[in-house]
Amino acid sequence: MPTEWVMVPTHHLDEPANTQRLPVTVWRTVPRPVDNELGPILQAKSAIVLDVTSGMVLWQKEPDEVLPMASLTKLMTAYVAQQQIDDWTTNQADLLKSALIGSINDAAVQLSQSTNLSEDEFITTMNDQAKVLGMVNTHYQDPTGLSEQSVSTSRELSLLFRTIIHDQFLLQPMTQSEHRMVVNNHEVIVKSTNQFLLNHAPHMVAGKTGFTYEAGGCLATLAENDAGNQIIVILLGATDETARFNETEQLVNWTFDHYNWP
Repeated sequence: MPTEWVMVPTHHLDEPANTQRLPVTVWRTVPRPVDNELGPILQAKSAIVLDVTSGMVLWQKEPDEVLPMASLTKLMTAYVAQQQIDDWTTNQADLLKSALIGSINDAAVQLSQSTNLSEDEFITTMNDQAKVLGMVNTHYQDPTGLSEQSVSTSRELSLLFRTIIHDQFLLQPMTQSEHRMVVNNHEVIVKSTNQFLLNHAPHMVAGKTGFTYEAGGCLATLAENDAGNQIIVILLGATDETARFNETEQLVNWTFDHYNWP
C-alpha cells in the first residue's frame, strides 16, 4: 500500500500558533491505482482530480494551463468575505448563499461591498490571498468572474477549493439545491445552478459552477464514495454548460473505480 512520510509543523495548545518548533514526521497513506488505465478522454481544456485527505493528484489534463475561470471566481470572493466578516448578518449570509448556490453576480458584488473594503481593496485582497495559498498563476479582476481577465489553473483552484471545503460555513451552501430567504416581506427561492445537487446525483457532495462564453463550462466538485473517501474535481473550459457535468461525472466514476483507499 503506498505511503509517504511528510513533515508537518506542530505546536502545543498552550502556546501561540506562530511559536517556532521543529516539524514532526507523520505516516500518511495515499490512494493506490488498481490498474494502468489512463482515464477518460475529455474535451474540456483543463481538469484535475485530487484526493482530499492527502492532496495527491489522481488524474490531470493540462492542470497548469491558465484559463478564464468564470464564476469559480466566487470561491475566492466567499473566502475573502469570511476572513473580513466577524459576525455575519442575515443579509450577508443570504448574499453568500445566493452567490455560491445561485451564482448570482449582484450578490457577489454586494457581499464584497458589505466587508467595508473598497472595490479595489477587495480585489487586491483576493489576489493577496491567492499568493498566500500558492496560486501564483491566478489573477482576480472582479468578485464575480464576468471578466475574462480573472484567470487561474485547475491545479491552483484545487488548492483553493480544498481549503474552502474545510470551512463548514463556506461548504454548507455548496451542498444545497436551493436557498430560501425573505426579501421585502416576500419569500425568494434561489435555485442551485449545479445539476448534480438538483438531481441528487450519486457521490456528488458539493460544488460551484461557472460559465461564460470566453471561459466555457467550469465546475468545482467535491465527491465522496460509499466508503467516505473524498475527491476534488476541477474542470475548466468545457465545450458547454452540459459537458462540464458529463465530464466531471466521468472523472468521478473513473477515479472511484480505479483507485483503492486504505
